[in-house]
Amino acid sequence: MTGRNKLLEIPDQKDQITLTFAACIIFSFLASIYLLLKFKIGFHPPPRIPFPRADEIIRNFKLFYDGHPVGYTLILRGAAIFSLMASFFLSFGKLLLDSLFNFKDRNTFNAVSFMEIISLRYICGSLAASILWLILGLFGFLNMSCALAVGLTGLSLFFYQGIKSLRNSSAAGPKMAARCLGMPIPEKIMSFLILAILFLFSACAFVIPEHGDSLLHHAALPNYYINEGRIIPNPHDYYSYFTQNTEMNVMWALLLKSEFAAVLLTWGFLASFVFFAWGYLGRRTDNFIGLTAAAVLISNPLVGYASLIIKPDLPSSLMIFAHYCCLIECFDGIFSKNKPFSKAECIGFILLAGILAGGAAGHKQNALYVILFSSFAIFLHPKIRILAPFWLIGVALPLAPWLIKNIYFVGNPVFPYLGRLFGGDTSEMFYQNSLRYISVATVGWTGVKNYIWGLLTGVNLPDVPGLGAPMLFMPLIIFLFRKPFSMGVSIATGTAVITSLFMHTWLEPRFNIGSYMFFILVPLSLTWHHLKILNPSKIIHRLVFLSIIFSVFILFRLTSIPLTLHASLMHMVSGNGPQNYGMNDSMDPYDSRWLIHIVNSRTPNGDAVLFTGPLFNYGIHRKTFYSSSWNKDIFVEIAKKAHDSAGIAQQLEALGIKHIIISSSFYSYFIRHSYPDYGLSQGDMQKISEFFKDSMQLRHITPDKALRWYSIKLSDESFPISLSRDDAEAFPSMYFFETLLQSKIGNHDTATLMIQEALSAPMSKESKNRFADLLSIKENPEQ
Repeated sequence: MTGRNKLLEIPDQKDQITLTFAACIIFSFLASIYLLLKFKIGFHPPPRIPFPRADEIIRNFKLFYDGHPVGYTLILRGAAIFSLMASFFLSFGKLLLDSLFNFKDRNTFNAVSFMEIISLRYICGSLAASILWLILGLFGFLNMSCALAVGLTGLSLFFYQGIKSLRNSSAAGPKMAARCLGMPIPEKIMSFLILAILFLFSACAFVIPEHGDSLLHHAALPNYYINEGRIIPNPHDYYSYFTQNTEMNVMWALLLKSEFAAVLLTWGFLASFVFFAWGYLGRRTDNFIGLTAAAVLISNPLVGYASLIIKPDLPSSLMIFAHYCCLIECFDGIFSKNKPFSKAECIGFILLAGILAGGAAGHKQNALYVILFSSFAIFLHPKIRILAPFWLIGVALPLAPWLIKNIYFVGNPVFPYLGRLFGGDTSEMFYQNSLRYISVATVGWTGVKNYIWGLLTGVNLPDVPGLGAPMLFMPLIIFLFRKPFSMGVSIATGTAVITSLFMHTWLEPRFNIGSYMFFILVPLSLTWHHLKILNPSKIIHRLVFLSIIFSVFILFRLTSIPLTLHASLMHMVSGNGPQNYGMNDSMDPYDSRWLIHIVNSRTPNGDAVLFTGPLFNYGIHRKTFYSSSWNKDIFVEIAKKAHDSAGIAQQLEALGIKHIIISSSFYSYFIRHSYPDYGLSQGDMQKISEFFKDSMQLRHITPDKALRWYSIKLSDESFPISLSRDDAEAFPSMYFFETLLQSKIGNHDTATLMIQEALSAPMSKESKNRFADLLSIKENPEQ
């Protein structure tokens, strides 16, 4: 190894180090089991979908050929849109990296692997896209034409860069192919397994996003902005003031009409994470250890589960991981005796580290603690301190636009926090009974002091995004005291052991996947590499292979990921749409998607819809008014201000609201006058009761009685609405429950017509069998 790659010195007491290494692996196993059982990762398995019949596949192929939007259409469309977006990420990511490093002379990136570069391009390009869409959205350019123009611009640049690269280095492709073919057989097998798992995971994107946070925030906010035609914060949803790099790229995919592509974006970060860990650790150690680290990473239940849903946890974690690695490169270049970096090279790496750290916070504000403690390591080290301004510039580039947006709208860059400092008290935003993680105290300096104290002690702060004080001080231990990297293997392995142990301390480890994987994979890989040099014992190899087997066992035996994968693959093979996923006895969250589908298909585009009560509002294609569960409810505030029920109707009419979707439990609070927590008087609740009686008409109730749809009374509206063949095709599971309800309440003729409509619609064989069985039971009640 070169001088700058020599991170650790070879120790003398090899037996003691071997035992430490073994203990580290054991603790990692225990931590994985603990996390799996405590947080129940993926413990809600979908039903097992049978393999599709040949006639079902042939039917859907014919429908696909005729232009019907079956599953094959959604697959091809989603893959094409994701490819378009990924080409933008890779091309503009290359521009950003070229501006930070001199690629012509290849001085800085001479040793950096191709996989690392590709991953960094995807990461940096995604940050560029999110900031671009923030700017476009603020100016109201939210339409499909603009979305296509941005994608085609990236695609054109991608092809131009590819042609230029082939002309400049025509031998690069054959060299890489020869290197891959020249790998030993074990490495080829492991490479194939990693790529196969990655490919299979991409199929899991072919499902409707059903995670609660996705439906409430990460997919709902992009949907809200598209309905508004521009990015404007929702004053009744605190989350719309947070950083939203994830939401911006999801919004791009939804503008192009593809949920499949929106979920594939998260899968793209999984692939980048795997390739980056493989390339970085393979370069630091050897290719087999890099492959092993990548295998452990992709088989980790936390990582696997985070890659299947629309959430910012995985993108933020990848950027945290990569920013630590860039800091190591910068420190190596400064302290190396054999081949030190030039000042320009060090500036490039610390700028990139700052961009990645700021980008992580731009995805999820929980990453701010990483910026805080990495800043300590940089500012406190005398040789690194001179680069601190470049670190801060890097952090500001992806993070500042979000802070500036809040300054423009509310005058507070960190709204709703520090409201007292910036001239406003935001404690009234929240209902006291709804506060779980956000504390009203955090709107002032006292809250900041308590928050930092909680970071250091873990006391009385359930939302502190960390794993305990030792975890947060690890950057200081690793970076601050590095001289020419004369630290022992014991510190590296001890770091991994402490990390595993302190995974038990605080909530939500998904917030810290990046730090967790860095402080496990990097020390373990480096330690294994040095032990191979010192004592190439088979025991170490067996322990490592045991860890991989155990991790894969956890992933494919104790989580629902394999069942999700199986269901997705069966639908993709059959050509059925992803809405057929979820054929079980639970209607949540399908009841909200179902009712939103009904409203979308039966109301004019210009009507506005009010969601009241704790509801999922993702998927509505109308102007929307809603409140998050932590904010004051819009409808409640309107009712308080109105003098009577007619006043409520007038205020809703002034906002253009023609429809209300309300949870039945929330509705019953007003009718029964039994829920005083919203500050409603008996008179307020009486006004609300009279309003629903006099001004609104009930249009539909979901089969589980959980949701109600009301419209302003008009002569041409009816209750209940009639369901059609198109509804059965769109949501066969919910249509089945609607049919079952009609049969149970005695509307047998209606149920029979609904069954006939369902049997004529294109859907899976299993769905049709359910309707056929229901018809058989109705005709033979004794069954």
